[in-house]
Amino acid sequence: SLYSRSLDLKIIVNTNDKVYFKTKEYNVIPKDIDVYYYNKYFYFDITHIQDIIKIVDYGSFIYGEELESISNKLINI
Repeated sequence: SLYSRSLDLKIIVNTNDKVYFKTKEYNVIPKDIDVYYYNKYFYFDITHIQDIIKIVDYGSFIYGEELESISNKLINI
């Protein structure tokens, strides 16, 4: 087939949504930011992170419905 090695996808970017980083590694979290805890994971807003590349291997990004489902359960530490 002509398109056997191609990929068709749609990406939707909503700049108004919050994006948090979820990690079990507390030591990778930058200083002086609000950190939250829930169910064995640490969470923080990535808005003020200068060098996201340094931490990307230590967790995952959450947003949208996944973030909304836990937002009222997060404990500020």
